[in-house]
Amino acid sequence: MERWHRIGLLTGLALVLLLALAACGGSGGAGGTTQKVTGKDIAYTETQLTAPANQPITINFTNSGALVHSIVFDLPPANDKAGDVGVPAGWATGQGIATGQSATLTLPALPAGQYRYYCAVPGHTEAGMVGTLTVK
Repeated sequence: MERWHRIGLLTGLALVLLLALAACGGSGGAGGTTQKVTGKDIAYTETQLTAPANQPITINFTNSGALVHSIVFDLPPANDKAGDVGVPAGWATGQGIATGQSATLTLPALPAGQYRYYCAVPGHTEAGMVGTLTVK
């Protein structure tokens, strides 16, 4: 009987969590925004993104190219990889998202400014796989 009580409790908690997430809305939650970026053939199809300041930003990244790709946002301090965030989780080691795969990244609320994003797979940034996120 205790097992069923635990399952019921866990199911109830999961339902509460789902309802809370749904209440945040589908645009990134609590006033946030969602952006889509696709990696393909050593380029991003979206190279200019715009988002409101001081709100979380959700990035839905899809790799439709033939090579692995990643997406990494150069967050303050600029040009310091320690502050950067990206997907996959192992982006700093040159890992990438395989062709046909997707990943989601949530950026923190950012102040107004311009933030570069890039593919951390060796050689891809140098080949021009970069974009700009303008937060205003």
